[in-house]
Amino acid sequence: MSDIDDADIDDAIEAQEEHEQFAAEAAFAAEAAASTAALPVSDALAELERRGAAPSASSSRPPPTMGAPATSEHACENCRTAAAAPKFFEAFGVKACFDCQRADKAEGGRYQLITKTKARDEYLLTEAQCGALGCIKKPNPHDARYGEMRLYLRAQVAAAALASWGSEEGLLVERERRREERLQRSKRKAAAGGGAAGARHIKRGGRAPEVAPEARAAAAAAAAKALARRAPPPHEHAFLPDETYNAETDEWTKRCACGFEVVYERC
Repeated sequence: MSDIDDADIDDAIEAQEEHEQFAAEAAFAAEAAASTAALPVSDALAELERRGAAPSASSSRPPPTMGAPATSEHACENCRTAAAAPKFFEAFGVKACFDCQRADKAEGGRYQLITKTKARDEYLLTEAQCGALGCIKKPNPHDARYGEMRLYLRAQVAAAALASWGSEEGLLVERERRREERLQRSKRKAAAGGGAAGARHIKRGGRAPEVAPEARAAAAAAAAKALARRAPPPHEHAFLPDETYNAETDEWTKRCACGFEVVYERC
């Protein structure tokens, strides 16, 4: 199966970020409420003010944005004003809020995510190196029956590659060496296959029939047309807007009109 491009990654995770942000904000609010419930009124107001919440509806100070303040241990290490996404921190050990992730997730960005295939093909990481890195698991956007899609933080993948090859130049040299090795291996395999076929013809005392290029092209076109007539029209899933949420498993389900379902977890 071909690698999953960046557009597939964005489609797989962008719709899930709002759910996780809401959960983080709700957890922060619940924590603040629980810690001030048993305090006297004056102490509770002081505690709420320390956490960044408005002490009363009549206060002239505008309420701050929801999320951990800059002094909190859960604050985003980039903007220092919003709460870090818990699953992002759990996977990569990086404290980044949703807005900062979105603003810097493009190609080469600080929070860009890449697939395992790209980590192995472009950065030449081994299976063991990939296993040592944190990752976020998502349902495969091409087909949920395939294995889970593993997304790695590009910055951490690049750091592991530099530790193996010493520099970006060393990585490029090794990548080119492997590409050339694959090319030479393919050439040797093709040459060995042609030699074996010629040897069989000589052993039988026969001669391979010569086919004109026009005849080969016509035969290939006829075969392609016959295959197209037999193949059913492709079906592209069009998911209905009425997605359902299972509170017990914290999972969402979206359905196509054909009956196909995808169960996924929003970050």
